[in-house]
Amino acid sequence: ATAQCQTCQYSCETCSNSSYCITCNSTNLRTYISGPYCNCMTGYFDVAGTQLCSACSYTCLTCSSGSTLCLSWPDTRNLTSPACPCNYGPYDTGTNSPTCIDCYYQCLTCSASPACLSCP
Repeated sequence: ATAQCQTCQYSCETCSNSSYCITCNSTNLRTYISGPYCNCMTGYFDVAGTQLCSACSYTCLTCSSGSTLCLSWPDTRNLTSPACPCNYGPYDTGTNSPTCIDCYYQCLTCSASPACLSCP
C-alpha cells in the first residue's frame, strides 16, 4: 500500500492532516494564533481559499472579510460607518495615513488645513 499525501487547508504552510496547521507562511502574511488554521496578521484579512491575506484599508487597524469592514480603528477615527471616518473635527489627508490630522486652530471642522468647514 502506498501512502497518499493530503493537501493542507489553504491557510497552512505545513499541516498534520488536511485541516490542522503546524506552521504558517509569513510571506503570505499569516501567523499561528490558535488552531486549527493560520490567521492573517494584524492589518490584513482572510480571503477564503486564498493563501495570501489582503490588506485592510488604512482607516482600520484590523478588519474582517473586506478591507473597509473595520473591527478596530485608530483613536482619531470612529465607527460611524464600517470605513471608520475621522472623528468630528480632524480630517483625513487621503494619503493612506491611519491618523487623522487636527484642523487649523481657528476651525471647528475642516476638509484640509486651513480650509474650515465650520468655525467655533
